[in-house]
Amino acid sequence: MDQKLIENIEAFAGGYNVQARRSHNDVWKMLNHRIEEAENHRTRKFSRRSLLVGSIAAVFVFGFILYTGMFNTGKYSPKIKTEIASVKKYYLPDSSIVFLNSNSTIKYHYNNFTGERSIVLKGEAIFDVSDGRKFTVDFNGGKVKVLGTSFSISAYSDDYLQFDCLDGKVELNLDIQRKKIRLSKGEGLYVCYEEISQLHDVNADSVYERLNGIYHWEKIRLDNLLSFIGNRFGYVVDLKKIDNNRRFSGKVDLTDLNAGLDVVAFAMGIDYSVSDNDKTITFNANSK
Repeated sequence: MDQKLIENIEAFAGGYNVQARRSHNDVWKMLNHRIEEAENHRTRKFSRRSLLVGSIAAVFVFGFILYTGMFNTGKYSPKIKTEIASVKKYYLPDSSIVFLNSNSTIKYHYNNFTGERSIVLKGEAIFDVSDGRKFTVDFNGGKVKVLGTSFSISAYSDDYLQFDCLDGKVELNLDIQRKKIRLSKGEGLYVCYEEISQLHDVNADSVYERLNGIYHWEKIRLDNLLSFIGNRFGYVVDLKKIDNNRRFSGKVDLTDLNAGLDVVAFAMGIDYSVSDNDKTITFNANSK
């Protein structure tokens, strides 16, 4: 090795406190090792800085997504409402269709982050749901979960609920007894005063006739029927003086309150009186 180069190396290595009595080769190896360590330190420092900056940016991006997607899940549309004896057909933003029946309201939300769809219903509606992510309907008394189907809900109050599955499947999550019930196409049930009925057969044409105020029932309990009529027209019913376990079968036109009550009263042998001031209907056993 050139003597001049060796002297320069020794002078440079002196800054690293290389001990005396080492060979020139040892000095050369130690010098290269120190230089490599210095380079690696600068690289690691740069990598940690880049990782920190990237992590901070990722946090901001993820936070923005959460804010715009998940944190706005409670923002519903303005209420959509129908008057008594009127029907409204409404297209939701996801192309699902709602037929909103008499004296009913809904509000709707589409979650841009998850694609989930949420409805809050008070009253009666038929839903024709477009394919997509989870679709839920909340009502006073529980919730319906559905994915791509058609179904009807009557939920004016939790005193009387009716569910009819026209196509596909729905899952009912009822507050009473924390009950979960699955309905398939052509199945339905009633819930009245916290009692759940047996499943009944559903005729789709009959369900859609309800939009015209025409209702078909097969062996429905009298208290279920009268509660529904009262709720449809915004009245409270007093059923204390009749036999609630009796059953009604037949067709009732509910475009008019008194006309509908006349049909049921005649068929079941009961009397009724309507108070428009108190918005109540009182039923009594027929005195004749």
